[in-house]
Order: sequence, then C-alpha cells, then structure tokens
Amino acid sequence: GQRDQALRNQSLSLSFLSEQSASRGNTEAAILLALEALSSKDQPKRPYLFEAETALYKALLAHRQIKIFRHGAGVTDAAFNPAGDRIVTASHDKTAAVWDISSGAETVVLKGHEEALERAEFSPDGSRILTAARDGTARLWEATSGEQLFILRPVSNYPTAIFSPDGTRVLTAGENSDATLWDARTGKKVLGVRSDAYTRAAFSSDGRSFATAGRHFVSIWNSADGALTRSIRVTSWPYSLAFSPDGSRMLAGPWGWHSHRDTSSLFDVSKGTEIAKLAGSKSDTQLNGVIFGHGGQRIATVSLDGTARIWDGVLGTLDDVLGQEVSGLKADIDTD
Repeated sequence: GQRDQALRNQSLSLSFLSEQSASRGNTEAAILLALEALSSKDQPKRPYLFEAETALYKALLAHRQIKIFRHGAGVTDAAFNPAGDRIVTASHDKTAAVWDISSGAETVVLKGHEEALERAEFSPDGSRILTAARDGTARLWEATSGEQLFILRPVSNYPTAIFSPDGTRVLTAGENSDATLWDARTGKKVLGVRSDAYTRAAFSSDGRSFATAGRHFVSIWNSADGALTRSIRVTSWPYSLAFSPDGSRMLAGPWGWHSHRDTSSLFDVSKGTEIAKLAGSKSDTQLNGVIFGHGGQRIATVSLDGTARIWDGVLGTLDDVLGQEVSGLKADIDTD
C-alpha cells in the first residue's frame, strides 16, 4: 500500500545518507542512519531492504577502520582524496597533513602558511591539495611530495578556497576581499569579482557558474567572464551554499551566530526567487550544513541541536526528521 511504499522510500533515503556519512568518515552517524532504515521491534512494519543492510555493513566496516590523526593544535578541516585511501587535515598549528587511512601514518606535512589554516581539500583527480589560511593566502601543493606549487593572494580573514569540478581552476573568497578565480595549472589570476563581504562560495556541477554568499546577497557569476548573472537578496548571512546537480536550484543556509535561526532557503537560480524556507523546530538552533542528495531529489539539512531533516529537493517540503542520535552527521556543501 501507500504506507509501505512511503516507508520503503524513507529507508532508501536513510540508506543513501548512511553511505554518504560513511564515505566522509562520519561512521557513528552512518551506523545509526542504517539502523533507522532497518526493521526493528520499534519499527516492525518497515520493509526489509538489501540497500539498508549493505549500508550498515559498510558503516560497520568503516567504523572498525577509524584512526586518530593528531595535530599540535585544533583541526579546522578534513577531506578525503577521491580514492578514499588518504585524508588531508588543516590545523591551527599552521600546517596541513596527509594521512594514510589504513595505517594512520602521516605521509606528508604541508608547511608554509604563517597563520592558522581554515581549509584543505584534494583536487578532483587527487594529485594536488588546496589550502587556505588566515595569513591571507591560499596555496596549491603536490599531494604526494608536499611540494608547494603556487601561492594565491590576497585572501582575507576566514578564507574559503575550492577547486572547480574539473580541477582546472580555484575559487577563493574571504571577508572584505574579492572573490577570485585562478588557473590551477599556472597559479595565475583569471578574474576577480567584487561585491558584498564573502564568506562562502560554491561551483555549479558543470563549473560554468559559481556563487558567493555575502552579508546581504547570494551572487551568481559566469565563470568564463565574471559577469554577474543573478543577485539574490537574503535576510541572513549564509554560512552554507550548494547547487543542485543540474544547477537549477540553490540552497543557502544562514550563519547561525548572526541569524540564530535554524532556517535555510531553496532558490530558483534562473528566476532568483525563493521556492521554500527549510525551517527547523527551534528558533535558536544553528544550522551546520546543507546538501543535495543524489540526483537533487532530496535535501538534507543538519543543525547543531543534533537533528537532520530530509526535504523534497524540488518543492522544499519536509519529508522526515532524524533525531538527536545523528549529531555526528555533517553535510558537505561542496559535493553531491
């Protein structure tokens, strides 16, 4: 019946989120999400799904492989390489480090930044690493040797730096600075755009557009010439940005410290209009991340109160709420 189909669809969504969490190292959340997708004495009518059992197996296997990677100060960011066998971490100790997942060994230390790091990620092909720090620079490194390739400056405080989907360009932004596109192969500036104070940035999946989030606007730019194609006014400072896989919609989540609201917005990119507000249950809860699911048909929002909400990715209607148990889940705003 309809109820069985609804439970099946819910279990499929939970299984997918479990596998996403496991792939990003959030194994405790992955296990709990997979268990929620399976039939139990509390949910005896939930249908059995092979996908849910597989997700649980993968989560348990990943959980057994957890390692502890230590820096001399707090870790601010971490990202897997595309193969999933290495992880790069960024730290307040002014370094980034590459670690072997299976052994836990530190294989490369990236030294050169003069202030705390805020960001580190692998290129889409895994051959390079991009870092950004409070010293006003972003830097490109060879992932295996740790050789510093290029210094990209200036980038102001609380910088963001991301690779384009094809890895040929880098986008940097920060408070009170231009958002700048760089050639990742030469380290040369391609173009810069200036508007509001930027805190977050995101590429569309085809790389033809990029978005910047500022104090009052989300701005969408043409990656080829830097032309402003759309400016969307927002009522709070977005902390998280994500394009839908087809680039037609955008999620913007508020900066919790400024807005004090557990609310994100789903926008139509071509029209610049808000489709729906994705609101939590508490007015004082801070949003931690937003992400589109596979194909863009589902959205997950994660809050600092430990709840995750699953939404319809087209209409913005609420489908499900996952409770306090998933507090370890963190949404990745740069990938699908």
